[in-house]
Amino acid sequence: MTKTKQAPKQTPPRLTISNRADAVGLCNRLNNCISSMTEVLANETSLLQQHNTSGIESLQSEKLKHTQAYLKDFNLFKEHAALVGSQAPVEVNNVRKILGAFNTTLQQNLQALAAAKSVSESVVSVIAEAAREAKAGPTCYGANANVGVEGSHRAAAIAIDRKL
Repeated sequence: MTKTKQAPKQTPPRLTISNRADAVGLCNRLNNCISSMTEVLANETSLLQQHNTSGIESLQSEKLKHTQAYLKDFNLFKEHAALVGSQAPVEVNNVRKILGAFNTTLQQNLQALAAAKSVSESVVSVIAEAAREAKAGPTCYGANANVGVEGSHRAAAIAIDRKL
């Protein structure tokens, strides 16, 4: 029986901060994570503006992965804020700068999401109204030779282009 080689295990990040190296490492991980989240959000915003919903769906797992890593490191950062600030002030300043860029990208993303939601709600509203107003299918003669039956309505067939 042959054994398959397994990838070497990565050393998990330290869950405590006790020196400058730990503080710098934490700040670097936060910078990398925030940069990655910024890139994913920028891609999502671009896809929203291009009305590419299938592309957006493919970003969700990556966004979740970066968000979870960020929250873990950010909680560690908050827990040891005084020590990190004293041991790695330059790196903390870099984290602040990268967060500023992230917040700008996040606001753009939220605006694009709000616009897409508004358009979607308008489209659904128009479709629902059209369906309510749709008349019954083929008419035929009814009682007293009247054409059609008063008040009969049926749902209309609806086709939606996902690129809307």
